[in-house]
Amino acid sequence: MSNPENIESMNTEQLGQRLKTIREIFNMGQLYIANKLGVPQSYISRLENGSMSAGLLIKALEFYSQYISLDRLLNERMSILECIQEELGSSTSELMKNRVALVRESIDELFDTFKKEQDSRVDEIVKRLHVKMDALDDVK
Repeated sequence: MSNPENIESMNTEQLGQRLKTIREIFNMGQLYIANKLGVPQSYISRLENGSMSAGLLIKALEFYSQYISLDRLLNERMSILECIQEELGSSTSELMKNRVALVRESIDELFDTFKKEQDSRVDEIVKRLHVKMDALDDVK
């Protein structure tokens, strides 16, 4: 667990920089995070620059907890990279399970979107086929 002294001494700029580092390590854009949090991209920029509202900070911390435990996030004595490497090193970590679930959810969303697009295309082909068949019926 983190030492309460570490939490009290970390300012919002330091916290914002640590959040930005996590975002960059996991190759996520500000827009991606903004969409996940339901806020404009400019809010993420402000968050990373240290000017954040309490509500946004709480939302952001909930989101980032999928990638790093909050006690590690708030521990100034360890770099974010060290924290993430340590957490990812354990295959049974809750963080890893959350990350796998997130990837699984993204893949499911992609396949659902693909299926809907394909269903829509099939529906369009069937409609065109019916129009042609109706035209053949009219010719008789």
